[in-house]
Amino acid sequence: MVAEMFALPDVHYLEITHDEANASSGGVPRRLGFTEIGRERAEPPAAPSGSGIDVVWRLNRPCPPAGRSPRLGAPEGRR
Repeated sequence: MVAEMFALPDVHYLEITHDEANASSGGVPRRLGFTEIGRERAEPPAAPSGSGIDVVWRLNRPCPPAGRSPRLGAPEGRR
């Protein structure tokens, strides 16, 4: 999913959220290189056992290698 989303030219970052009561869900974004950027109140909680606090994770679009086009991955001037 990450590779497909970053293949789209206007996607600059991806976010994943999960209820803080579901700590094991934090393992997915952590393993994929996402960074926790905050916690937000969710009204009402998404599940009856939820805490009502969403943990928000973000992964920014990787920078292309120097001399590469950010869109196509081709050397500059060769599009």
